[in-house]
Amino acid sequence: MPLVSISIAALGAFLPFTKIETYFGLVPPPMEFYAILASMVVIYLMVEETAKRIFYRFQSRK
Repeated sequence: MPLVSISIAALGAFLPFTKIETYFGLVPPPMEFYAILASMVVIYLMVEETAKRIFYRFQSRK
């Protein structure tokens, strides 16, 4: 299932750079957008992993 989600996200990010953009009026976002998006995803994954470890540490004490 994650492969499908990643594939759809990649397709959506790639579409503005194809010839299909003229039909839908898409405009490629600046590369800074992708850099900010990637950093937000990495930070989210780090926070999620930390929260998960804290949660399981408290669950194991019970």
